[in-house]
Amino acid sequence: MTLPMLQLPSLPFTLASPALGLLLVFRTNASYGRWTEARMTWGKIMTQSRNLVRMSCTFVLNPASQISTNSRTNWNNGELQSLDRLTKVTWAFSRSLMNQLSGPEDDDGPYEEQLRAVFLETTANNEDNSDELQYGRNFVSRLLACDEKSRALAALTELSLVVNALPVVTEKNRVEIDKSLVVMGDSLGACERIYTAPVPLVYTRHTARFLTFYLIALPMALYTPFSSLNINTAAATATATATATAVPGFHLSSLSLIPAMVLLALFLFGIEELAIQLEEP
Repeated sequence: MTLPMLQLPSLPFTLASPALGLLLVFRTNASYGRWTEARMTWGKIMTQSRNLVRMSCTFVLNPASQISTNSRTNWNNGELQSLDRLTKVTWAFSRSLMNQLSGPEDDDGPYEEQLRAVFLETTANNEDNSDELQYGRNFVSRLLACDEKSRALAALTELSLVVNALPVVTEKNRVEIDKSLVVMGDSLGACERIYTAPVPLVYTRHTARFLTFYLIALPMALYTPFSSLNINTAAATATATATATAVPGFHLSSLSLIPAMVLLALFLFGIEELAIQLEEP
């Protein structure tokens, strides 16, 4: 008893190919757009953090102080303490945001260690630092007591208070410094939006199911075209004749369908995997 060959016409696959292509393109473009926005937003946070510290150093330092001097005696201790606190809290904002976006359950340990190293250990190595050490302890305790989703916002709030306490030259200078804080706050909101609003799950699942069923059924439509390929060698012809006698309807040339489908599945599923990796920057 000979079983019938399970074959499908190629027309349904021809009609479905544009739809599958559009799904993969839209999926990849959406994921790449999220990755690009995340990269630009994080770069904006880094840039504005540098601008914040730079402007603070420019507007706060005593004009009589010489930047190039190797001695600290010409510097006002209060100004230096304010700038040191500003620098540390600026770093704490970026590090807290990183903790929120990279998964607090995996990053809480290193996050706490780095906070204590910056605010407590470096401060403890300096002289006349009782006030700063107490401030560092209080700030680290408040930050760690916050929910992981609120630590970046808490650090940004503390940064605003530190900026407001700076002995700037004029209020115009303070406004210029505050503009960087506004941009950092906007960037925080953009990062939270990207993190909490992924590509809709129904779109991802529909694309994966479409692609899977398409590749499972495609060999049934390609078997006949691959079977019609000509193999001219005598050995291949003899082997094909013997195999066709043992298995009716089988052609040796149809074996080339196997590597063709492997390569096709590799590239198409690779596009889908690429979109998945880009979706969560």
